[in-house]
Amino acid sequence: MILKSALDISNSIEEDRQNMYELVKNKGISHSEVIKISQQLDRKIAMLQKIIYELHPCHQKTLLIPHRNSSEDWSLECG
Repeated sequence: MILKSALDISNSIEEDRQNMYELVKNKGISHSEVIKISQQLDRKIAMLQKIIYELHPCHQKTLLIPHRNSSEDWSLECG
């Protein structure tokens, strides 16, 4: 259940990132909609980091790394 939540959050982050890029191209980086999505991304990333921190034995040294070939494949690496 927790891993599904992490995956759902990761997918949502990717969607928001894409939406934010499009908004920046069309409306500019300081537009209120861009700022709103950026703040949503910050909250979602913080939630994902909290889940990773609680699950992964390396805790604070853990990084969530997207694979280059797919935006939906993620791996945990200890730094």
